[in-house]
This record gives sequence, C-alpha cells and structure tokens, in this order.
Amino acid sequence: MDNEIYNEYDPVVRRITSRVYAQRPATKLPLTWNDIYSYAREGLWIAARDFNPQKNPNFRAWAHMKIRYNILDCIRKHHKTAIPGLHRELIRDYMAFSEELEKRLARPHTDGELANFMGITMDRLHELKLLARQMYESPGKEEVLEDPDEVRIQAKHALETCMDDLPPEEKLIFQERTLRPQISLRALGEALGIDHPEKVNRKYVLAGKKLKDCLKKNGVSGDVLEAFP
Repeated sequence: MDNEIYNEYDPVVRRITSRVYAQRPATKLPLTWNDIYSYAREGLWIAARDFNPQKNPNFRAWAHMKIRYNILDCIRKHHKTAIPGLHRELIRDYMAFSEELEKRLARPHTDGELANFMGITMDRLHELKLLARQMYESPGKEEVLEDPDEVRIQAKHALETCMDDLPPEEKLIFQERTLRPQISLRALGEALGIDHPEKVNRKYVLAGKKLKDCLKKNGVSGDVLEAFP
C-alpha cells in the first residue's frame, strides 16, 4: 500500500476499528482490538488496490465501505457470526452509493450498474437490499434503530467525520467556541488574524450549519443536533 494513503487513512481505520470493538461485548466474541484493526487495515489495502477513479472518484466513501466489508467478511470467516451495527453501516453505504449513482446517471440505476459501481457481487448487493428492507420495514425497526449505545457510537463517528470535512479555519473556530465558550470572539479573531468579531461569528455559525447538515445526512438526529447554532 502507498505509505501516503496509509498515513492519511490510518485515523479512519482506527475509528472504524474502535466502533466495531465497542459493539463486540454484545456479540460475546473473543475479538481483540488488534484483531479488528488488522481486518480494517487489510480492508484499506483492498480499497487502494481496487480503486478506479474513473468509475468512482470518491475514494473516502469507497475506502469506508471496503474496510467495513473486510471486517464483516473476516468476522464471518473466523468467528462464524456478525455484528449488527456493522450491517447497519453497510446499509447506509449502500444507500449513499445508490443515491450517488442515480445522480450521475440522471435516471434509476439497475442492480447490475449499482453492484459494478460499488465493486461488489450481485449476491452481496441482494444481501444488502434484503437487510435494508428488514431494517426499515420490520415491525421492530424502531427498537433496532433507537438503541442508545448504538446511536451514541454512530453520532460520535459521524461528528468526527463531519468535523474532518470542514475547512481548517472553520473547524478550529468551532472547536474553540465549543470547548472554550469563555473565549471572546475578539480574542479568537486576533489569534487567527481575523479583524472583526462578526466575521468570526459568521464562520462559527456557518461551521455549525455545515456540521448539522452533514450529521443529518449521516442519519444523526434528535438531541445531538440541538448543540449546533
């Protein structure tokens, strides 16, 4: 694997590893953090190996999906079971890729086109469609989707991802105003070389709006969003 890709995406590999490991106790699997990290790291290698920028230029989304799939496959192979939370994230990947492909084609896609776009087999696509239907149409879906620990873990992961997507200055302003609310807009502006407090506040509000929109797209709602301006 290219060292630059590994160094850039190792924090992503570690976040996904920690999310899966946090869900491990419910499955009673004899998995260590290092076991899952090795599966995730192999998934990143697969993502880099198979990536085709002409087919799908969004490597970040591609890498997330391939990392999750490799963890799922390795757990199935070595432990003969699965982690429900990982299935949910893969379903969200499936829905996001489906939406993106339809935007590109400007028409509904076929299953074959979507499987090719995602780099998965038709059997795997049909498995995802069945899981998605069970999640969103089953009578018990509300209980499944509203598990407090799962929601907390998903919200934390989504916030980290959305923060990483902010421009550096907006990210810094939002972090400072959130973690150190006592700091004045003027003092923060002086530290960053911004001449008017109003400009700092506009960047803070803009960052909050971007984060809120990003979190909504990632399925986070409710009290978590109330913290944003």
